[in-house]
Amino acid sequence: MEIEYSYIYKDLKKKVLPPGEWIDEADEAFFDYKDIKCSVVRFFPEGKIGTLNGYCIIPKGHPWRNKKGIFDFENIDVHGGISYFSRDKIGFDASHGFDDIPSMMFIREKIFEDMKERGPWNELISQIFSSKYRNMEYMIEECKKLADAIILASK
Repeated sequence: MEIEYSYIYKDLKKKVLPPGEWIDEADEAFFDYKDIKCSVVRFFPEGKIGTLNGYCIIPKGHPWRNKKGIFDFENIDVHGGISYFSRDKIGFDASHGFDDIPSMMFIREKIFEDMKERGPWNELISQIFSSKYRNMEYMIEECKKLADAIILASK
């Protein structure tokens, strides 16, 4: 499987985001998986957020093209569930409460330090700060799962 990567926010990420694996990571990936067109793109409006979203194109004639909205896809097992749907495209994102959001890391670290100074919050702190950044590699694998679900639903 060939993947085409692009780095459209490379300079902006270095300027506005804290250090992290997202700085040198690609901002877009485009690939075909089992004849399903897939993409992972960085959500970065006005230099904020910085998380990745995954999308698959729904083939013409596929039964999902008749669905009404994201709530018709509650049983699809992709990260955080389906968060985007149009007649020809379906997707998910990594901007949930259990995901690290690059543009929020400065704030998160400040809150973490403040909470540690205020007392015996260690269990609460570990629960609140147990999130993880979902990187490009992870999101590509999740896109493959979504593509597999598209294929299975067409049978």
